[in-house]
Amino acid sequence: MARKTVRVEIPRKNPDDILTLMDEIILQHTTLGVDSKLTDAVVNDLKATAVAVKPIRQAAKDAEALAQQKNQEARQKLGVDKGQTSTTPGTGIYKLIDIAEKLQNAYKGNEEAMSGYGYKVVVGSFAPKGKTPKPPTS
Repeated sequence: MARKTVRVEIPRKNPDDILTLMDEIILQHTTLGVDSKLTDAVVNDLKATAVAVKPIRQAAKDAEALAQQKNQEARQKLGVDKGQTSTTPGTGIYKLIDIAEKLQNAYKGNEEAMSGYGYKVVVGSFAPKGKTPKPPTS
């Protein structure tokens, strides 16, 4: 004869799922009343935990929503939000490009000096297709 196995799933990762299970246990105990297999002490202890956790979870959700809003605000001001380009006036990217152009003009021939302002500058050369570069003269 096969042995009976029982597996009871208890949520462990999602706090909202844990709270839902707690609420369901509390509701079932209340609905069953004296026929409940749980004692009031056990359920009241569970209820106290649920009551303590719910405002914390709500505060976390509110903080997350505020964080997303603030991140979007920052992306808009920087000029990297959806629909923005490097030509969106007044944004951080727009200003960085404008400053880079000013510095390139000021440091023409010595563009590496722009790195002092924090820009990463790579100076190189290329030959158009089909043309070989002339070797440097000594």
